[in-house]
Amino acid sequence: MFEDLNPVPDFPPQGAINQGNGKFTWRIWAPKVEGLKLIASPDDSPRELPLAPAEDGYYVCELPIE
Repeated sequence: MFEDLNPVPDFPPQGAINQGNGKFTWRIWAPKVEGLKLIASPDDSPRELPLAPAEDGYYVCELPIE
């Protein structure tokens, strides 16, 4: 009955992704911007971390979590 439906494409996960090795990868889809920064404050002193452009309009940043 549903054979004619197009499958939903797979998209990479977004947000904070636990890598299981003490690091998180942050991935955000923002195809119409020229740059993004993550503001992290693990010890109440905020840091701005640039997210690097990746393919298909995504930006990524890897952050160690103590």
